Amino acid sequence: MEQFNRKQKPYVKCITKEEYNTNKDKLKDKEIINIDNKQNNPLTKTGGLYCLAKNNSFVHICKVNTIHSDNTSIELQPLMEINWEQWINFGGQRKVTKQGNLQNYKEFVEEIHSILPQTNRIERVIEVPIIEVTDNEVTEVTATDNEVTEVPEVTYNEVTEVTENQVTEDNKQLFEEMKEELVKANKNITTLTNKINKLTYTIQETIQEKIQETNKKETNQEEEPNYPLRNIVIFFMPLIIAGIYKYNITL
Repeated sequence: MEQFNRKQKPYVKCITKEEYNTNKDKLKDKEIINIDNKQNNPLTKTGGLYCLAKNNSFVHICKVNTIHSDNTSIELQPLMEINWEQWINFGGQRKVTKQGNLQNYKEFVEEIHSILPQTNRIERVIEVPIIEVTDNEVTEVTATDNEVTEVPEVTYNEVTEVTENQVTEDNKQLFEEMKEELVKANKNITTLTNKINKLTYTIQETIQEKIQETNKKETNQEEEPNYPLRNIVIFFMPLIIAGIYKYNITL
């Protein structure tokens, strides 16, 4: 059975100070309360929600249980209390000035239904017939020797052996694959090491050749005599001799 009629528009009323003071304890304890229904636009249907609002403060959400025959009062079942921010977020008007049906009610009733405490929800009750069982209808059940079989004892060693065998069989292939991978890895490491050694040797030879070439150039530069002045004298010697004879220069 549904908690309240979700297809029915909720009824909204601004609760008076007198009504609140009279019913505040019952609202807190969720006990049935009576509210005046003699005002304009009175409520005519049961099963829907009835909202008792105090502007900018709180809203008590109730369910309409009964409308009295004289239509002067109604009985409400309090369900829960929400604050004013929740009321606005769920689709309630910012200020309740007159009573009547809530227009944007679909989102509001779904929000109320979703946050309604589970303890307040009314579930369907199904009567289950009670069957009396007499002593004559109860038969004693006994176990015979044929019905009881002895459970063989399993020792720790047997369990360990089975487990180890299973692990060995399950992981044998894995171990072989790991072994192959390790062999390949070792070969790759060996090959890489040989290449590094060869490259290192080549670099060392190149450096040694460069050093020897540099030393050779420095040695040649040291041994080569510096003859620029002598060469100049030898080059101009004929002119010097000619000048000596021409001007009778005595040396």
